[in-house]
Amino acid sequence: MDAMELSGVMGTMLLPLMGRYTESKRADGLIRDDKCVEIVEKNGIDLVDIEKTQHPLSRLAWVARAWNTDEELRALLADGNATALCLGCGLDTAYYRAGRKAARWYDMDLPPVIEVRRKLIGEEAPCVMIAGDALDKASYEDIRISGRLVVLAMGLLCYLAADEAARVTSIVSELSDDVTLVCDYFSQKGVEVGNSMVVKGKGAPMIWHVNSAGAIAAMRQGARVLDDYPLFSRIMPRLSGAEAAMAAQSDAMRIESMAVLRL
Repeated sequence: MDAMELSGVMGTMLLPLMGRYTESKRADGLIRDDKCVEIVEKNGIDLVDIEKTQHPLSRLAWVARAWNTDEELRALLADGNATALCLGCGLDTAYYRAGRKAARWYDMDLPPVIEVRRKLIGEEAPCVMIAGDALDKASYEDIRISGRLVVLAMGLLCYLAADEAARVTSIVSELSDDVTLVCDYFSQKGVEVGNSMVVKGKGAPMIWHVNSAGAIAAMRQGARVLDDYPLFSRIMPRLSGAEAAMAAQSDAMRIESMAVLRL
């Protein structure tokens, strides 16, 4: 299957898939995403041309995002008393890497995306796909929560307008009395740099930006920040050479960061 055949439907979603795939194929890769490898190789998705268009820092950022997400999930789902909801899931494979301890897992994205996801990945209980819009309350009606609710919004909020990001935060906070949001965010400089390196005809430009996790918490009364850190900070000891230099410069500029919030 040609990646270009899919890009019209999925936009930017092949980009993080490419990052995880190429890293998983490295003997000393920071992550090992077997499901990602299976998706690409079983379906014959050609990512070579996409990789050629992307800056090495962008590829590394998708790897770091997956690594950070896995670490957060392992901590939040450790006792098995939690439900996970992955918004704007695209072809994300966090469930298969670090989410199996969740009592229930939901992957939500727009109907055309879920159609492709079902074709390429298929459903595996207790991981359920929801064809819906994260901005529409009706899309959440079939979610059944057991224990705390862990919401992932990775590579999603940055594509929304500020009021839309606030609406997503508000909707998920009302799903349960115990909601933890794990998301990434970009500074204004990060949006500028990210768009210059990533778009190049592949997907939509990023829009929304904030300077800290505190600004995200401010969108919802009573929300509080549990953690806030630059994207590469926790994998930095594992990097060397050109990758370490790129990552250090990115973190110094606070291009992209991770946030964990109690809503």
